[in-house]
Amino acid sequence: MKALASEAPLVDLVGVDFTYGAEPVLQDVHLQVGAGESLGVIGPNGGGKSTLLRLILGLLSPDRGRIRLFDGPPGSGRTLIGYMPQHIALPRDFPATVESVVRSGRIGCKPAVAARDERAIVHESLELAGFTRGTRWRLNRLSGGELQRVLLARALACRPRLLLLDEPITYIDPGGVKIFDLLEHCSWLSAIIAVSHDISFISEHFRRVACVNRELVCHDTSALDGRLMEQLYGVPVRLIRHQH
Repeated sequence: MKALASEAPLVDLVGVDFTYGAEPVLQDVHLQVGAGESLGVIGPNGGGKSTLLRLILGLLSPDRGRIRLFDGPPGSGRTLIGYMPQHIALPRDFPATVESVVRSGRIGCKPAVAARDERAIVHESLELAGFTRGTRWRLNRLSGGELQRVLLARALACRPRLLLLDEPITYIDPGGVKIFDLLEHCSWLSAIIAVSHDISFISEHFRRVACVNRELVCHDTSALDGRLMEQLYGVPVRLIRHQH
């Protein structure tokens, strides 16, 4: 893990509220993520986890409070973020190749690079994401896990300072993509925020966890236990740790 920098936090949310219509989704959220950090985000369905990522991206605006990204408004730092959504609004039979999907993650990146360097970045991103098939494969020939890896490669293609991942291991064996190693291997990557329903994945690979259910509370992952999970999800929960 990289050493934490003494600069302003990469992500800074202060007193953020957000509602869909009349329904409160997030209330009085305070969150800071600094350089070198990996933050896991957990919580029940509808608790506001994906909304939190969209607010950081600047795709949504808070009803109240302040959001700063790279010490500026969220929209101004969008090209410094790699984002992997939970679902892709793209038909599986869309006539796109792996290479074209990954290269689309480079749109708006500055400075522009030569075509030869673009191809090298595509190959590097796919390797980091654990994708082993050729770049000319079409999306309709990929499994769910392979498509997920392509989307991760797309998020990495802009060489982001901040990586936002929404359910990154839905179709992937957690050991298949070493997301938790990316901060070590990518000199340009400063921080990772990952939403996951898999509590064991979060507790094993992230040092800090944000528990989100309308409100947000941060803990060290070592604090995750049955009592805390019961408070978060509202039902009795037993944690089972599997050693493989």
